[in-house]
Amino acid sequence: MRAVVIGLSMLLLATRAAAQVDTTPPPPVGPLTVGTPTLQPTGALFKVTWEVVLAPPENLPVPVYQWTAGFSDGSGPIQGAVAGTTLMIPMPYHASGATSGFVCVYAQDTAGNVSPGVTCATLAVPARPSTTHTVDYHEPTTNADGAALQSLASIRLYWRVDDGPETMVSYPASSPTGGQERRFRLTVPATSGTLSVTLTAVDLRGNESARTAPVTKTITAPTSAE
Repeated sequence: MRAVVIGLSMLLLATRAAAQVDTTPPPPVGPLTVGTPTLQPTGALFKVTWEVVLAPPENLPVPVYQWTAGFSDGSGPIQGAVAGTTLMIPMPYHASGATSGFVCVYAQDTAGNVSPGVTCATLAVPARPSTTHTVDYHEPTTNADGAALQSLASIRLYWRVDDGPETMVSYPASSPTGGQERRFRLTVPATSGTLSVTLTAVDLRGNESARTAPVTKTITAPTSAE
């Protein structure tokens, strides 16, 4: 009988312990406050804050906040978790320029219970910062063999910033014989670094000349027209 009584006591203790498991979710996170983004070379950094969430029944601060973010068009989703009430979100510049995004946060207590709803806010993602530069050049008047040029179609401008990818822009020629002084304004998505530019001439058959010697310029001023 002694063994039976001990076994019954252990069973009662186990039942009580199971009944005390915390299944109460914490309340939703309060309103999110989104600060003015800090512009960086590859994206905008947002600071998002909210008030501490207290989890029942002890009313202690929840240890984890889960979050998701992305663009409103559904692209670029990211997610993570933070222990405090401050979140720093790096949002890359969108290919379409300035656009809107979102961030959503919910609380999670020590038992793994999560708040019944998420709290969201809008992120105003700016366009990539840029600088504008003036490019002056003189159209050629002769072919590589020295003969007078009769079929100039366009001027190709190749540019890159530092060791980044190279981009080509094509400008129509003023006439098939060339010879005109031309000026174009080149906008590049960078506010610092070294801009390098080279030019080529293209005829009506698609033949392209050798490149000019590269011309470089140090970019220092944000969103400036130079």
